[in-house]
Amino acid sequence: MHELSIWRGIQFVGRGDKQILRFYNDLLGYVLKQIDSLKRLVTYIAEEDWELASNEATMIGTFESLADDAKQNASLKLCKGAFFSGLSQHFLELLEGIDDMADAAKDASTSATEINLHSPVFHSLLKDQDSLYDMINEVAQSAKALGVAIEALSLGSDPVIEGMLEVRKHEKLADGIKAKLVKRLYSQKSDIDLLTLLQIKEFILSLDLIADAAEDSADILLAIIAKAE
Repeated sequence: MHELSIWRGIQFVGRGDKQILRFYNDLLGYVLKQIDSLKRLVTYIAEEDWELASNEATMIGTFESLADDAKQNASLKLCKGAFFSGLSQHFLELLEGIDDMADAAKDASTSATEINLHSPVFHSLLKDQDSLYDMINEVAQSAKALGVAIEALSLGSDPVIEGMLEVRKHEKLADGIKAKLVKRLYSQKSDIDLLTLLQIKEFILSLDLIADAAEDSADILLAIIAKAE
């Protein structure tokens, strides 16, 4: 992502500002790595390869810890200095929103590793249209769109709004797939034990929380551009 420079008279030119903006790049980068790992994790679970699945879950936890460290460092700098021309509170909230995405990704990996590897119902949700893979892809697209929207702050309100709308589009698509997956899951409840059903549902809902947090973060951008204009 490019560093924010000048937007409607607000200048982000200080060394401290530039350093903090790099934390946003790092945060979203860690989230995207988590989502990529989630897709591999699901594949390894489907292949019943517990060792590789466990390794991916560990990596997701590591990325979450790195994201948390980046958030804490940026938060401390924002609290100690006068950054972003009086918009620091909104940028703090944006950090929290992205960190929520990282937390949800870790929760999703925890739920996934608890699923019964031999469950045919879980395998069925990986197939056909509106599969778990499709949902993970939409979640990833919502995170990428958020990065584009943040980058667009240097260009003006119109491209930021376009990026926000893209985040919402992918969040809505992810939400629609979530509803279909949960419906498919419960349609097979007679073929699955209650614990595994709840674990699979928890995994699906945790994926949805990543996209929800991306949308919430995009809404914070709206507050930023409203105050900056």
